[in-house]
Amino acid sequence: MPGSTHTTQLVAQALDQALNSLARGNLRCMDSAVDAMANAPVAPRQDAASSMLVGEMSRRLRAAWRNGWQPSDVVSVARRKWGPVHGDIVAAAVADDAKLDAQQPMHPQWAAQLDSLEPWWELRHRPTHAWLNDVASIVGLGRRDLIERCVEVVHHLSRLVVMPILIPPPGPGAALAARGGALPTGDLDVKVLAKVRALLAKAESTDFPEEADSLTAKAQEFMTRHSIDAAMLDARASIHDAPAGRRIHLEAPYVDAKATLVGAVASPNRCRVVLAPDLGFVTLFGYPGDLQVVDVLFTSLLSQATMAMVAAGRVLDRAGTSKTRSFRHSFLVAYASRIAERLSEAAQHSAHEAELVHGQSMLPVLVKREEAVEEAMAEAFPRMKRRTQRVSSRAGWEAGQLAADLASLGPWSQVKR
Repeated sequence: MPGSTHTTQLVAQALDQALNSLARGNLRCMDSAVDAMANAPVAPRQDAASSMLVGEMSRRLRAAWRNGWQPSDVVSVARRKWGPVHGDIVAAAVADDAKLDAQQPMHPQWAAQLDSLEPWWELRHRPTHAWLNDVASIVGLGRRDLIERCVEVVHHLSRLVVMPILIPPPGPGAALAARGGALPTGDLDVKVLAKVRALLAKAESTDFPEEADSLTAKAQEFMTRHSIDAAMLDARASIHDAPAGRRIHLEAPYVDAKATLVGAVASPNRCRVVLAPDLGFVTLFGYPGDLQVVDVLFTSLLSQATMAMVAAGRVLDRAGTSKTRSFRHSFLVAYASRIAERLSEAAQHSAHEAELVHGQSMLPVLVKREEAVEEAMAEAFPRMKRRTQRVSSRAGWEAGQLAADLASLGPWSQVKR
């Protein structure tokens, strides 16, 4: 229809003007362009602004997938850096973008991230021209304000940095990965992992330390035994598995301190960590089963640390000034430091017990795997810099050390101290 074509052209020009104005910092000109988009005619089956914005976000997302980003990454970064409404818009845009991959091979981790996009994931069944109305009804924004935030999202998506590709986006590469071993045999069994998570959840909720320690010990027993057995089984079967990468998103505040805790858990499990502080996540490198051990154990320990930290309440100095932030940062750094000491000591104990089962051949296998992990990390991040954490609260440090001593580490908690 001629009228529809004319409207589409007007909206396209207005969107281009809005993006160029935002890039130059000319907010008044951007406002005028957004007004033009919001006032464009809307027919029952034709919303040019909706279709245009969704298309532009999809193009930026496609570029992000090629540059190493994953669905959970863009949603998490959007919420952290741009705001909760922008995060919702990105989630809705990712869900709509997934329509393009309906017939494409998809990596299981990619599919799992899409499934976690509720309630936005259900919008993929809706027509694109209704996207603005659908999103507006969920986030509670008027059409004009929503369009303005969509323009900002398009702008932000175009400025995402290039990152290492950890899993391939949907397409032939995902199918090749599945056939070629990029879904390694060392992954924890789904049933084992479900049982581990259930045990840790009970350990975190009980008020009885002995019960928590017993439950966590059972969970860690499953994880540790599976990891070592899988490594030895692959070695004996001459399966040349490869390290993988995984991102763990950390909620503000105290991202640096929480990343230190990830590192404390990762090292004894033969994994390595790289922090991207501006983006709010760490990248773990290791073999798949070990990555899952770190992810699950870190989540449990962070939960225990948070409960102990919050139980300490607000901290004031003698003048009544709040020192809560410095106390909690110091608490988490101390907690991570003590956990690292306990895990390092326990790792030696666990290795000795495993050697009794697997013999002298175990050590070369584990050393070779650690070297492969280091190489994978160095290849992905050739310009890494080491970071150190400073503490400014003695009380927070002492409280964090005590909480770490009381934390449940599974069988590792049984190592004599």
